[in-house]
Amino acid sequence: MVGTLLLNGCAQTGPAIAKNTGLQVSPHGRYSGLYQASLTQATTAAKEALQEIGMSYDAVVTRTPTQVLIQGVTLKHQVVQVTLDAHNAQQTEVSIHSGYYGNKRLSLQFQRLLAEDLRAGEKSH
Repeated sequence: MVGTLLLNGCAQTGPAIAKNTGLQVSPHGRYSGLYQASLTQATTAAKEALQEIGMSYDAVVTRTPTQVLIQGVTLKHQVVQVTLDAHNAQQTEVSIHSGYYGNKRLSLQFQRLLAEDLRAGEKSH
């Protein structure tokens, strides 16, 4: 099912889980979620979500068969980096980071919009 966020367990020494979201959060504020979506589907949805959070500029700076890196700037001049890693043909991990310690509000908003965009894409097929 596209757009379903998988809940990942974590060891005590691993990354924290954002409360009630199923997202992993690194010590430096990188918010990551694993989605049931191909890399292509997740990239399209990520670009849509970035526009919805007010990106004034975004560009794919790296693309390989298993990874896409998107960097951009918000209207408030915050640099944002989104990394998409294909775990397999139908699972993609998507992480977002902004600033040195991250931006919780922006990251959670992006991940919510990403999940919604993936669900909307699933319904249109």
